[in-house]
Order: sequence, then C-alpha cells, then structure tokens
Amino acid sequence: MRKTKNEKLKPSDPQEKDLLRVSEKYLERQLAAVALERAAAVQGVLATSYPQSGNIQDDKEDERPFSLPGESVASRKVTTGTRGAFSVQILNWGSRKISCESFTEFLAVRTMLALRPDVIEVEEQLPPIPYTDDNGRQRQHFFDFRITMADGRRVAVAVKSEARARRGGFRKVLRQIGRATPKSVADGILLITDQMIPAELRSFASAVESARADIVHRPAEAASDDAAAEKVIATMAGAWTIGHLLRAIALPDGRGLRAIIRAIASGRLSMPDGYRLDEAEFVRSQALTRISSAAAKGLRAA
Repeated sequence: MRKTKNEKLKPSDPQEKDLLRVSEKYLERQLAAVALERAAAVQGVLATSYPQSGNIQDDKEDERPFSLPGESVASRKVTTGTRGAFSVQILNWGSRKISCESFTEFLAVRTMLALRPDVIEVEEQLPPIPYTDDNGRQRQHFFDFRITMADGRRVAVAVKSEARARRGGFRKVLRQIGRATPKSVADGILLITDQMIPAELRSFASAVESARADIVHRPAEAASDDAAAEKVIATMAGAWTIGHLLRAIALPDGRGLRAIIRAIASGRLSMPDGYRLDEAEFVRSQALTRISSAAAKGLRAA
C-alpha cells in the first residue's frame, strides 16, 4: 500500500522520542533562565527600595502582642452577607470595627477619614430618631454614622445613592429629621451621596490610606521623609507644581510623593484640582495662605 504524503512526513516513534527529549531540555533551560532573571530582579528591587543601615534610623518590627479590634457600636444589627448586597467591616482605623451596609457607606467613611484628619471618632447606626412626616405619621430614622471632630462638634451623617435621594424626596425628609434631632444627639446633619464621591476622589482616598500606612509600618522612615518635605514646604511662595515639589524634596522610590500626599491630607498643602496627584498639578502651602489671609484682614481693619 502506498503511503500518503502526510504519512511520509510523520516522524517514526524513535524520532518522536528524540524530539520530546530535546523539547524537554529546551524548556528546562528556559525555565532556569527565567528563574535567574527573577532572582536578579528581586535582588535589584531590594537593593534600591530599602535604605541601607545608617542612612536613617532603622525601623524596628512591632513586637507588641496582636489584639482583636473591638465590636461595632451600632444600635441595631448591621445586615451582612445578604445575597446581592454589599457589606464590609473596616478594621484598620481606631480600636474597633466599623460596619457598613453598602458600598456607598464604605466609600463615605473612607473618604471622611482621608480628607478630615480632625475626625477623632466614628459611630455607625445611631439609635433611631423619631419624627413626624408630612402626613402626620410617626416615623423613625437611623443615621448611618455620627462623626466627632477634634473641636468637639458631632455631625450625624446620612448616606444614600443619588438616585434614591431624588426618587424619594429624601432631602426634604432629612430636613424634617434634622428639626427633630436633639442637640444631645448631634450639632448638625450631613447628607453624602455616591455622586459626591467621584472616581478621582476615591483614588485620592486610596493614596492617602497607603501613604499613612508608612507611619505605622515604617515610622522612622516616614518621620524622616515628612521632615524633609516640611523643610521644602516652609520655603514655598505661591503655587508649585507637584513635580517641582518632588524634585526639591529629592527622595527616592516614590517616598517624596507619599510625603506630599500626607502633607495634603493633614492640611499642610492645599488640595490639587480634581484630587489629581499628577506632577503638573499645583499645590500651595496652607500655612502661607493662612498668614496671607490674616494679613489681609488686618489691612482691611486698619
């Protein structure tokens, strides 16, 4: 029987075994080369990312015993694990859990903590506030959060999606609730909707969380970086671009930008337009702004 063209090209069993052995050896060599490249890359990153001993005070590993965060202080059971719903517990702020029933609530707390360093306490799901609606019916409302500021003021916070706030006329209802809220509960009320937390603000809040983590995990390095940034910020006159400020601070491995982020979050630098941390965006020294404002008020008084 005559062999077809494909059968003539098909290798014999011994040839197939030889090809397989060659392929396996080639693959082994390639994997070994990749492993060497990865090892070299890791060594390079370690060599450039961490300061050598003696440059700054070495950070010591925190050897304090781990303690679990305290339980939520919500006045009612916070719904978690519901099918199709979002729930989360924030564990990396303060000494206890903060429970959130929706993604918008999580974003609201995260943003408040990022933008307001004067927030010293967050409570979720306050006891119900009784109020009377337009039809004379008795109702009650649970504020999602209450924040306590460093100056002692307490603000009750309601969190809603913009669609629900508009559809149900919630802003009007919230004014009724506000009139029924005693001063012993809150000094003021605040509505936060998802439209008030755009993507740029979410990204900025994430950057603040990451930069502030340096204070916990690398306290000596963070303190040194903040001091270097503060020296430059003290010399600022007018608006500087973030890129100009980075070059003046001259810290390696992104540490200068993280110090700038901490300075913005703490109020030492002004917020860049649109919360963008781009090198072309402008920031100002807030200390200089306050001095200029005080001087202007003095001139007007004179």
